Amino acid sequence: MPAFLGAHALVAYAPVENEVDPGALVGVALAGGKSVYYPRRTAGDVEFLESAPTDLAPGSSTVPEPRSGTPLPSDGGEGVVFLVPGLAFDARGVRLGRGAGCYDRGLARHPHAARIGLAYEMQVVPALPEAAWDVRMDAVVTEARVLMR
Repeated sequence: MPAFLGAHALVAYAPVENEVDPGALVGVALAGGKSVYYPRRTAGDVEFLESAPTDLAPGSSTVPEPRSGTPLPSDGGEGVVFLVPGLAFDARGVRLGRGAGCYDRGLARHPHAARIGLAYEMQVVPALPEAAWDVRMDAVVTEARVLMR
């Protein structure tokens, strides 16, 4: 995708349960000289820290998180691609997360970043409910197709 090729930074995640593993994309980003960031939960929020996949450790919620690292600059996110997990997505880019709203708050701080939901085809549903604070994906990528908003 052009957004990935032109990005200087990638925000990925460590997969839990049956989430799509973004590891291959992280490898391509690192080989291409891109900075890679991972989410770390804070008190009711999330921050994104530059880290190597090997530096992740179980966090407070048992989700692998970076131990430390430089925070992603809050400059709007130009040139940044977020790879975003979810329980379900729809063709409008609406995402069903785990209910805490942390990702939506984190994504909202980077409005110019590209947001790409990673999912299995079975996670794409006809329509999801959407709240005012939900942040839509620019694209949803499955093993079968790419849905662009």
